[in-house]
Amino acid sequence: MLRTHGLLTQAEADHLLAPYKAVLLTILHGALDDWHDTLTRQPTTTGGLTARTRASFVHDRAVARLAAALGDHPGLRLKKARGGLFVVIVHDRLVLKIKKLDKRLRSRNIATQQTLAFATQEPITGMDGVNSATNATAGYVLDALTADPVNFVIVCWDGGVRLWTVSLADEAATGRVVEIEATPADAAQARTRTKIAKQQGESETS
Repeated sequence: MLRTHGLLTQAEADHLLAPYKAVLLTILHGALDDWHDTLTRQPTTTGGLTARTRASFVHDRAVARLAAALGDHPGLRLKKARGGLFVVIVHDRLVLKIKKLDKRLRSRNIATQQTLAFATQEPITGMDGVNSATNATAGYVLDALTADPVNFVIVCWDGGVRLWTVSLADEAATGRVVEIEATPADAAQARTRTKIAKQQGESETS
């Protein structure tokens, strides 16, 4: 059911996410780099892995990298909902899940009660304090042939209606780089560091 009352508008989402676009882009980009690095280092043992395995790996690495970055971004919280769903909460107003998206900016999910509720802007069970928050997806789009990333966005759907989209790809053109080191085994002990990079002549994404 379409529920527009109380949901973030495009302008509100742009303003709320502005301080976090660079770090979210770096987290998604870094998780994809982790996948490619693993394929390069272990070509034999990773042979035959499916797109579903890739999506799960990238998701888990993004969660680990995010956990490592939270200390520098107090407006972000990482929570684990019932059923194992990890979400990023932005100032208690926006709940983000991390997913691979298709070219229409839709994610593919097994149709559980939880995923259906998230997609129709219903509160996530067990997430106290964010019952009035907007649900959205921080995701990446891959080239169908090369599997290289071609877009990074945060997109908000209410059922079959796309309410708004915030691009993360434009952050690459600003030259801002957030370096995050995280180990899969213990993200809490990972080190974080931030630097301002010189503006590059070419952006990493389009």
